[in-house]
Amino acid sequence: MKKQLKIIISIVIGVIVILGLIFYWYSYRPSSIISECSFEAKDKAIEKGKDNGASDGKFNADDRNTYYEWCLQEKGLVK
Repeated sequence: MKKQLKIIISIVIGVIVILGLIFYWYSYRPSSIISECSFEAKDKAIEKGKDNGASDGKFNADDRNTYYEWCLQEKGLVK
């Protein structure tokens, strides 16, 4: 009986670990990459805008989108 209980507990722990890894890989990781890329793209677009003479944190939306897509490709979310 004690051996069966250890096997059941091991299986339950294994399933919990596998579900945690699946959640991380398919939910948490992509959302954190998207958030990171969004902030990074905005910052790079603002820097480029400053180099081109813009002020007050203004930026070109096309530049932001280009940086955003590039970042997602670098992080492996978009092929």
